[in-house]
Amino acid sequence: MSAKIRYNNAAIDGLLLASITIIISLIGTLGDFTVLSIILWIVKLAATMYALYYFMKRNTQLNTAEGITTTYGDAFKYGFLVSILSVVLITVYLYISLQFMDLDALMSKTEQQMEAYSSYSSSSNVIDWYLNHLESVTILSSLLLYTIWSLIASAIFANSTKSPATPFTNLTEE
Repeated sequence: MSAKIRYNNAAIDGLLLASITIIISLIGTLGDFTVLSIILWIVKLAATMYALYYFMKRNTQLNTAEGITTTYGDAFKYGFLVSILSVVLITVYLYISLQFMDLDALMSKTEQQMEAYSSYSSSSNVIDWYLNHLESVTILSSLLLYTIWSLIASAIFANSTKSPATPFTNLTEE
């Protein structure tokens, strides 16, 4: 018997996982401190990784309580489902925040960064294109980055959150 995918639990876990990122991101917008931004990024990474591990482990425990063995693939599927739901919510938040935040402040920060890089590159067309498509590039790159993080974290955590193998595992599943 294969492990159950609890879509209700996955949706709630994805919402909780996304809320960690969103809350810490909102805290980060309160100030313009480079050191604080780095500390908040580390806290966000640690909190989301721990939360994902916890959600995956809890799903395995729920399956075990029902007598269902959770394989590596089952644990990975659940973790990736939770992560993808979280990624979708974070991307929606990012889109909304880019629509309503002060884009002039974002553009000035980006222009400062581009001026620093322009001394290394002579292509101003690339910089102009990037500034004109800043919202799209930010959303798509975040979506891609968070999806890659989701794949990696789910793959790593699935091995330690699957049901422990016993000599009788194959006998009970038949």
